[in-house]
Amino acid sequence: MFLFIPFTFGSQNFGHPWKGHESERYYCPNCHNMSCEARKRREFITLCFVPIIPIHWSNEIKCTICNWSKGVNEESLKAMQQDQGMNRPQPDGHPALKNLQQPQSSYPGAGSSNNYAAPPSYQPDEAWEAGKAAPKG
Repeated sequence: MFLFIPFTFGSQNFGHPWKGHESERYYCPNCHNMSCEARKRREFITLCFVPIIPIHWSNEIKCTICNWSKGVNEESLKAMQQDQGMNRPQPDGHPALKNLQQPQSSYPGAGSSNNYAAPPSYQPDEAWEAGKAAPKG
């Protein structure tokens, strides 16, 4: 009689926030959001989903939106933090979009202070009544 017991082997990444950098966010060059966080990453060989042997330990920044990641060290993380303090992207989107002009409206009253323009009014040729066919035109 044979006893069949399946064993699953594989590798798994385990990560947690980098101590001292938990509340800091960095600019993601992939999705252009301030959504990267500093993390410590550990990769293990697993047996039945239990980590057994560590393969690789590293520090990285990882985007919480698009999952882009890059390995960093303490010096490069501080340099990124100082650089982003001076060149932080605008909250209205990508920094390259800040010089674009708003489209001009052709509606009357578009230059008023509330910046809302009323659409041109519609006046049908004939009055429409319930139960009758709509006028042709």
